[in-house]
Amino acid sequence: MATRKKEISPCIVARGAPGVSHLFFANDSLLFFKASISEAEAVKGCLMTYERMSGQSVNYNKSCIVFSGNTAEDRRNAVATVFNVTQSGSIGKYLGLPMGIGRNKKEVFSYIETKLIHRLSGWNKKLLSKAGKEILLKSVAQVLPTYTMSLYLLPVTFSKQGWRLLTQPNSIVAQLYKARYYPNVDFLEANIGANPSFCWRSILAGQHLLQQGCFRRIGNGGSTTVWNQPWLPNDDDPYVRTPLPQGGNMKVSDLIDPILKDWNTALLNNIFQQRDVDLILQIPVSIEYDDVWCWKGDVRGIYYVKQGYRNLLEHHDNTVAIATNIWNIIWKLKIPPHVHNFLWRCFHGILPTLTVLAARRVEVDIMCPI
Repeated sequence: MATRKKEISPCIVARGAPGVSHLFFANDSLLFFKASISEAEAVKGCLMTYERMSGQSVNYNKSCIVFSGNTAEDRRNAVATVFNVTQSGSIGKYLGLPMGIGRNKKEVFSYIETKLIHRLSGWNKKLLSKAGKEILLKSVAQVLPTYTMSLYLLPVTFSKQGWRLLTQPNSIVAQLYKARYYPNVDFLEANIGANPSFCWRSILAGQHLLQQGCFRRIGNGGSTTVWNQPWLPNDDDPYVRTPLPQGGNMKVSDLIDPILKDWNTALLNNIFQQRDVDLILQIPVSIEYDDVWCWKGDVRGIYYVKQGYRNLLEHHDNTVAIATNIWNIIWKLKIPPHVHNFLWRCFHGILPTLTVLAARRVEVDIMCPI
């Protein structure tokens, strides 16, 4: 209500983006407003109204206020006094992840290294075999960064975030990113843009994977463009290959006869090459349904991280795939862990043989003493 009365100015990240005045999650709240006494008092009034109507009270001792870098010091103090809360340079971590990521990525994610050192410090004086150290690394070193890696710069898992931007365009997050980075295209055609955030770089890292496995399932054809989106039933090349005519791009719905509710065969033969015509005619027309994005690796057309990994393996180098299969066989052998470790060291050439020692500039005679 206060936003509608223009008593509070919401945060607008880009032209055309919806204004954000608040974000709620569980028991936490983020409130956005301009750093002025009048707007601070308006927000304080909203909080007091909430307290009066709900019977709950805001704990200002556990609250903080964060200002943008160009806010004057006297204004910061005046606004913070309205709420009687402490000022903070950043929100810090939320749900275990850093809220603000600047240029110094090493400093932001240093908490992972600190936590790892803390976990491993208790094992320094214990004698562990090679297999024991391997189990320790798998149970500690590989587990700690998993949650953070699932949200930052890991293409397979971040493809999940891109999938949500693609299939849920009306969500507040999708609207914000679209207005900021790709206002005139969809996510699959978006580029890095100017001054991109670290989160956007991470999301875009999974774009190529989605481009390999996404396609449009045609209903009425009203939201699918003919030449720019994958919608033909061809796994290798789902795009229309007929050159774009001078009239410009068109919607798939323009190719459907509204009376017969089927493809306009005469129009298809007049515009497209025979390869494209044959593929288009294989698609059933369903006027009562909208077009939707689908993932070709799942029967329900939904993207899962497991499907993403499988897609990456299919497009990976054959030699790497063969090596992976060999290691899968070795790891599944029912032998003691230290034997697994010994085989791994043998194949990677890191056993301290005379040849390896000589290659590492250790003064030894490489001739076999036997």
